[in-house]
Amino acid sequence: MTEWDKTLLILNPVAGKGKGKKNIDKIFGILKTKIRNLKLETSRYPGHITEIGRTAISEGYRHFITIGGDGTPFELINGIYAKRTSLPDIQLGMIPTGTGNSFLRDFVDISRLDQIINRILIGKSRPVDVVEFNYHNPGPEKKYFIN
Repeated sequence: MTEWDKTLLILNPVAGKGKGKKNIDKIFGILKTKIRNLKLETSRYPGHITEIGRTAISEGYRHFITIGGDGTPFELINGIYAKRTSLPDIQLGMIPTGTGNSFLRDFVDISRLDQIINRILIGKSRPVDVVEFNYHNPGPEKKYFIN
């Protein structure tokens, strides 16, 4: 098992018509047996996960698990890397409960919740690039994405 110490579990309760919210007790229960310091944060409004990521990275978190769709890690990444002069290395596990989940379909061929959680806990991982893009809306803005 990989070392998942001081880990933040982030739930998007509206992704996939509430699929993650319906399974949060089961997911949290399984993860809590293997991760010593697991904290759960639930998004309350659009953009909240970005705020959660910004706060978590300043508190020293480097291990994250998202429960949601493709937008959940997008918001998290933008909170983690916002206004940073250097990009910290992080570990990100994703439990797909959205309607599309296109990013994870490119990486894994499983969809059962228990299999996905097990892959996270055993440290089944692969590096991905974080892409930075700059645009004007109307002023200059910077965003990050992995998908």
